[in-house]
Amino acid sequence: MLTYLAYADDVVLLAHDCEELQALPDALVFETSRISLAVNISKTKWMKNSRAATDMEEESIEVNGEKIGRVVEFVYLGHLI
Repeated sequence: MLTYLAYADDVVLLAHDCEELQALPDALVFETSRISLAVNISKTKWMKNSRAATDMEEESIEVNGEKIGRVVEFVYLGHLI
């Protein structure tokens, strides 16, 4: 399965569930720090692309102890997702 899309300094992480999604940004932050790069947590958002009843569940994603904001739409490379 494709787990990320990247163009220049823009990255999208893809996952099947919140548990998997929680692991991906943690790994990204770890790997980027190894080469002296940093993830801008204030620009980091997450969204769920599903019509399932579980959409109403209160899920959260954290990176380095900071809660990541959930959005219902996002502009990536000039396109609304």
